[in-house]
Amino acid sequence: MGITMPRTKLPAERLQDALAAVEFPVSPPLLDELRKRVCEYVDSLKSRDWPPERVIVAVKQIAHEAGFHPSPLVQTEALMSARDELLVAMVGWCIERYYRP
Repeated sequence: MGITMPRTKLPAERLQDALAAVEFPVSPPLLDELRKRVCEYVDSLKSRDWPPERVIVAVKQIAHEAGFHPSPLVQTEALMSARDELLVAMVGWCIERYYRP
């Protein structure tokens, strides 16, 4: 019987785990962790030549799977919920990371 080493989680799994740990209001350390995980995932997809719009869709899909569903307020001028604000921030992080110099 051989020794089985634990499998290293993929960037998508680490992002989903971080999103699953979110409690509102989001603490600054957790917000930093989320940003780090989003950037890590963006880097992994960009290294596979994914276009930016596909990367954003992939990040939104992981957020959706973790229970983050945008409210209709995201598309209006009305006040957004904390969840909506986090989703908007995540899309911004994707764009910033993808196009970083």
